[in-house]
Amino acid sequence: MSIQLINGLLGSATLLKALLDELKANKGTLVVIGVGYFAGDDNLIKEFGEALRDWLAKSESRRVCIFVGDWRDVDAATVEKNEASVRGLAVLQQVLEFDTRLQLVFIPELHAKFYSVWTKQTLEWVSIGSSNFSKSALREQNIELDLVFRSQDSCLVAIGRQLAGFIVALHGQQTDDIGLESAMTDVIDRNLEREYKIQATTLARKTLAERKEMLGAMAESDRAQGISS
Repeated sequence: MSIQLINGLLGSATLLKALLDELKANKGTLVVIGVGYFAGDDNLIKEFGEALRDWLAKSESRRVCIFVGDWRDVDAATVEKNEASVRGLAVLQQVLEFDTRLQLVFIPELHAKFYSVWTKQTLEWVSIGSSNFSKSALREQNIELDLVFRSQDSCLVAIGRQLAGFIVALHGQQTDDIGLESAMTDVIDRNLEREYKIQATTLARKTLAERKEMLGAMAESDRAQGISS
């Protein structure tokens, strides 16, 4: 048995490292994640996104599905969870260069937390526990508790069978309203606009610097030839 219990009080292991290590192991054809919300700082999302992008690049047949809680209709406080998820998923989409093999599914009041890697219908690796996709959870800054099962574990077949049924059931609960999708599009558009402005400013500064350098070189050449301006 190679079951691993991940908790910050028990050692230095983090769920983020376990997840990244599994992606780098280059196994599976499908990554399925389910979380209440998907947030965290840009560095965390980019680190995960780059590992996911490398994993996807190894085979055209690979796919990613992320289930995220839709908390809009619960109360005003939970609206912030949706806004954080929208921002986080927008960053992930940009890191993945808007790869259409990423499927995002919003589920009303989803509170489950699992991370899994499959080869077709066979479960290869899974983490089930308390960790949302957030900096404090994945880096064990909270007191989380997650169980990681690998392909060597005899119980993985039974877990895979039941988890597959749960995933199918989740698809039947997905949010029909496209409000979150529209919000994500707005966030992405704003980010792209900001990046464009940054790039345009950088280009303008570069062009100005090059122009000054060229004028300086011309003036130096004139002086060398005894030409006064």
